[in-house]
Amino acid sequence: MPVQGGLGDVGQGRERATIDADTAALMSLEDHRHGFTAAMAALHAEFNAYLDRDHADPTADSVGYLQVPLWLSHDELAELSSELRSVIASRMDNKPAPDRSLHLLSPILFPIEERPQQD
Repeated sequence: MPVQGGLGDVGQGRERATIDADTAALMSLEDHRHGFTAAMAALHAEFNAYLDRDHADPTADSVGYLQVPLWLSHDELAELSSELRSVIASRMDNKPAPDRSLHLLSPILFPIEERPQQD
């Protein structure tokens, strides 16, 4: 998913750190490496905090982690990213309610192979 800019409040004093596309374009590969490492460290800390709760129940709480390699053209990737942004955006303004709990969704997308060379 393309990066976005700023800090957004996601509730309970938590902020969502993002990098806007212009800043991301100016980042070196090493900057991206450090940013990804920081994001993974934060994700790891959040997950450990969840597991450390007295009543953590990953099955009942629908905890999931999934990696799926997908062969996508540039257009298919753009379409997938747009669809995911739309689905996520449709729920980003949800407010706390008695029947809701705060969940962390961390989409990560990057190519894992170079494109096959055409002869």
